[in-house]
Amino acid sequence: METELQIVRSVLVRVPTKYHNPDNEKALALACAAENKPVTVLNVIDAYSRLRDSGQLVENAPENHAPETVKEFLYPILRYRDVAANEQMLIAASAAPVTLESVREAFSRIKHQLATNNDYAEAYRTFFQKYPEYAVEANMAVLDDLHHGEDITAQTLEELLENPNVIRQLAVTAEASNQQADEHELNAIIAEIVGNLKTQIDGRGRKLCTDASGRHLVDYKTEVERIQSLGLEDLRALLADRTERRRLRSLSKEELHQVVKSNSSAWPSRYEPIPSQYIVPGKDIGINWSFQLLKRLPTPEQKRLLRIFGEAQINAACAAGRN
Repeated sequence: METELQIVRSVLVRVPTKYHNPDNEKALALACAAENKPVTVLNVIDAYSRLRDSGQLVENAPENHAPETVKEFLYPILRYRDVAANEQMLIAASAAPVTLESVREAFSRIKHQLATNNDYAEAYRTFFQKYPEYAVEANMAVLDDLHHGEDITAQTLEELLENPNVIRQLAVTAEASNQQADEHELNAIIAEIVGNLKTQIDGRGRKLCTDASGRHLVDYKTEVERIQSLGLEDLRALLADRTERRRLRSLSKEELHQVVKSNSSAWPSRYEPIPSQYIVPGKDIGINWSFQLLKRLPTPEQKRLLRIFGEAQINAACAAGRN
C-alpha cells in the first residue's frame, strides 16, 4: 500500500496544492482499485481528472493557487512544462482569478513566446541526430502525445520506433522520401534487368547469360553482381537501352529503315553517320549489320564502332539488318 501511495503522491505534486492531503491520496488509490486497475502514474492521472471534475476531491483551505494551476495546465505539454519563466509568463498573462480556462486562453496568445524545456530539447536533438529521416516538426507532436505526460528522453523516443503502428504515424523528411523512392526504383530496375537475362548451361555445367547489353556471353553470377553494383543513373540508362533495343526488334524492316532515315540527322554531332553495311577494317568488304555480327566482333572493334557511330545508331542498324 505504501508503494501505491508513493505513486499517488508523485502525481499530486504536479497538481494544485489545494488537493495535497491524505484524504485525496487514499481516494485516488481506491478509485484505481474500484476499476480493477493497478496504481500506475497513468491510471492515477485518469482517476484524478475524474474525481476533480466530479467534485469528489477534498480541497485544502483557500490560498493562491495560480502557480499550481499553471503547473497543472502545463503538465501534459511536455515542451513547455517545468520551465519557471513559462509559468510566470502565463500567470501574468492570465485574467484573474487564475483558472485552467484563463490559463488556456493566455497560452493560446503567448505560446510563441514560451521557452522549450532544456531536457525536452536535448532529447529530440539526440533522437533526430540518430534518426534524421524523422526530423519533422509534426512528428514531435505525435511522439509527445504517445508519452502520455511522462518525461521524454532520447531512449523513450527510440523505444517508440519499435512499434510499427508508431512508424506509420510519422512523416519523413523530403530528402529521406526521395532516397526511399530512388531505392525503390533502383531495386525495381535491377529486378527487371536480372529477371530478363537469357541464361544457359554450358558443357561444364556453368550457368551463363547474355550480358545486360545483349552482346556477350558471360558468367551469370558475375553479371548479376555487376548489375547490382551500378548506380541509379547507370541502371536507368541500361534499362532505356534494353527497352529501345526491344522496341527496334519489334519493328519491320521497312519501319527500321524509316527510323534510321528519319533519325539520321538527329544523332549527336560527335558521331559519324553509320554506313548501310559494316566495312571490314583493311578490306573493301561490306557485311549487313546484325546483332550476331556485333557479338562476333572482337571487343576492341566493338569499342571502336561505339566511339565512332554511337550505341543508338548501331542498335538501329543491327535491328534493321536482321535476317
